[in-house]
Amino acid sequence: MDQAALQDIKYSLVKSKWGFIPLLNKIKKNDTLIIHGLFNPRLLIYFYLFNRRLVERCIWSIWGGDVYFYRLKNDSCKNRIIEYLRSRVIPKFPKISCLVRGDYEIVREVYGTNARYICSFYPNPVDFKLIESVSDNKRANHKRFVMIGNSGDPSNNHIDAFDKLEKFKHENIQIICPLSYGDSSYIQETVAYGKKVFGDKFLPLTQFLAPTEYINLLAGIDVAIMNHDRQQALSNILLLLALNKKVYLNGNTTHYKFFIDNGVLVYNADLIANASYGHFISLSDTSLKNNATIVKNIFSEHAFISMWKDVFQE
Repeated sequence: MDQAALQDIKYSLVKSKWGFIPLLNKIKKNDTLIIHGLFNPRLLIYFYLFNRRLVERCIWSIWGGDVYFYRLKNDSCKNRIIEYLRSRVIPKFPKISCLVRGDYEIVREVYGTNARYICSFYPNPVDFKLIESVSDNKRANHKRFVMIGNSGDPSNNHIDAFDKLEKFKHENIQIICPLSYGDSSYIQETVAYGKKVFGDKFLPLTQFLAPTEYINLLAGIDVAIMNHDRQQALSNILLLLALNKKVYLNGNTTHYKFFIDNGVLVYNADLIANASYGHFISLSDTSLKNNATIVKNIFSEHAFISMWKDVFQE
């Protein structure tokens, strides 16, 4: 986007919990509102109680976790109220935008929506130029570096992944576990269990790394296990695939199906239980390079611009 176009963009910083209401009240009848992530319960209250007509001019751009809140509805009275509001508001959205169509299908199944699906993704989270400048970090000692998860969110299912890998704990491996954000008690539990199973071979990362430093870390990974129980960590997965790494995913997730449907070779994490160590770490260079090529084509700048043109033209 050129500098002149950037100057035409106006934005407002909302400083209070309900500060978005004056902004939404200014939306003209021919304007369209794109909601980037349906996480704010106050927005649901506003739509349901005060401005139901505006919902009919919205495009919900799915983030990921905002799809799966229905799983938490029985955790508390507050969650039940929020889910009630979601069940009344979501079916009214005329259009839903996301990359992984499976997320849209879940929304359609859970909330009975007839919204039109628009395929799109956010500005490229993967800096391919930076990736191309990063060394593959080949090592002479044959130690294999295995990355598990991307955060301290319980949806990573770390414990299950550790249990799957425990049979390899005597191999020449290093377990890398990013835990720089998330649920603090869950992070403590994960670190304790990881050290119990793998001892000194377990390395938890509890501090944020600079982007270049993080990509260099990923460049040194041999195998990644993203055992999330929902669509999550997509940016990390794309980085790993673009760096020619072998990736295991939860086979029941929407993004697993997305990659398989697009010809990207990813593996079901359930296969680890019966896999030999050699099979666990092996993957041909041809398959790895093919994965990287597909990912770079799907998430190219040209594809991004084309998809968002479709969103804006709606």
